[in-house]
Order: sequence, then structure tokens, then C-alpha cells
Amino acid sequence: AFTIFCRLRWPPDGKPTCPNCGCTQHYFIARNRAFRCAVCLHQMTPTSGTALADNKLPYAKLLGLLRSIAEGQSSAEIARRHNVTQKTAWVFARKVHAHLKNQDGTPWRGYWQRTRQSPLEITRAE
Repeated sequence: AFTIFCRLRWPPDGKPTCPNCGCTQHYFIARNRAFRCAVCLHQMTPTSGTALADNKLPYAKLLGLLRSIAEGQSSAEIARRHNVTQKTAWVFARKVHAHLKNQDGTPWRGYWQRTRQSPLEITRAE
């Protein structure tokens, strides 16, 4: 899972590039699975600077959560399936949805909004 996140963050080969200086020389810190730039000593992970930053979940569990969110599952179902609290699942889903954008820059509307009529758009038939 760590390798998948590296390839997603630094395509095409997954080799880190420092966000501070742009250098591609780095050291791997095995204890916390991070990289340190050899020039400016900036420390980075595959999730730093993204919606997935600052969480303590393992990378394998993050991939499972992302898949469940993409499938449109509720936070309660995600919590049961991945053995996390409902609050963790809800907050994680909100962070992911807040960072998603369409190609034209408009906010992404989730599975529920695309397939069902929004409660805000329902008008009473007269």
C-alpha cells in the first residue's frame, strides 16, 4: 500500500521530489516511513500536503477507506467494514470529498447527489 501511495503522489515511478527545493535526492526513514531531502532536509511522506495527511491509520487501511468512499458507502457501513469509529469514517470521507474537483474546477458531487434527487431540489407537487 505504501508503494501505491508513492506512485500516486510522485508519478510515473514513485520517486519522491522535494516540495521545497525540487531535488530528487532523498533518504528513506524506515521508522516512520518518510523521506528526507538530501539537500534541504525537508521531511515528506506520500500523504503529506494532501487530504490524507495527519492521520495515524496504516496505508492499507487508507486504501480500503478510499475504495469504500468511492463506492458511495455510508460512514456507518465504512466504520463496520474497516473497524474504525463512525466519526473517523465520517471525518475522513468529508476530507476526501472536500478535496475532490471535476476537471473544470467545480466541486465534485458524490455518488448520492449524482444518482438520486437532492432533498434540497425536491419541491412539493401542487
